[in-house]
Amino acid sequence: MPEDGFDFHAPARREAKHFEPPPWEREAFEELERKRAEKAAVEAAAQPVQPATGEPGAPVGAQAAGPAPTEAVDEAQRQPPADSANGIDETRVAEMLAQLSEEEPASYEGLWKAAIAAAIVLGAVGAVLVVWSMAAFVGARRSGPVGVTGGAILLLFGAGFVAAAWWLTVRTLRQRGVL
Repeated sequence: MPEDGFDFHAPARREAKHFEPPPWEREAFEELERKRAEKAAVEAAAQPVQPATGEPGAPVGAQAAGPAPTEAVDEAQRQPPADSANGIDETRVAEMLAQLSEEEPASYEGLWKAAIAAAIVLGAVGAVLVVWSMAAFVGARRSGPVGVTGGAILLLFGAGFVAAAWWLTVRTLRQRGVL
C-alpha cells in the first residue's frame, strides 16, 4: 500500500451471478425451458442421419453431400411459410387479431347517453340565455344602448349554445344509426 493511503489498483473481479427468475415468474421460465428442450429434440430428430459413404480416409467432398433434391422439395412443401426471424405466420396472426377485435366490447358503447345529456343541458342553457336576451330587448327603453348591447350578446351566446346542442344531438344520433 502506498504511503498516502490510496490504493489505485482495480479490485478483483467477481463472478457473474447466475440469472434466477423471480418467484412469481418461475413457472413461466420453467415452461419456456421445457418448450425449448422439446423444440431442440424435435429439430434433432428431424435432421436426417447420413451414413458416411466412401473410404474412411477419403476426403469430405467424396462423402454424401446431403439429401436428394426431391427430399428437399418435399420438406419445403411440408413447412408452412413463416417469418424467418420468429417462425410466425403473418396471415395466422392477422386472423387471430381480427377474432380478438370482434370479441372486444366497443369502448364508446355508453358514451352516446352522456352526449345526449350534454346536449340537453346545452339546449336548456341556450334557451334561458335567449329568453333573457328578449327580456333585455324589452327593457331597452329604460336602459338604452346598454340594454340593447347586453341583449345582443345574450342572444348570440344563447343561439350558440342552442346550435351546439343541435349539432351534438344530430351527430350522436347519426353515429347510432338513428338518423
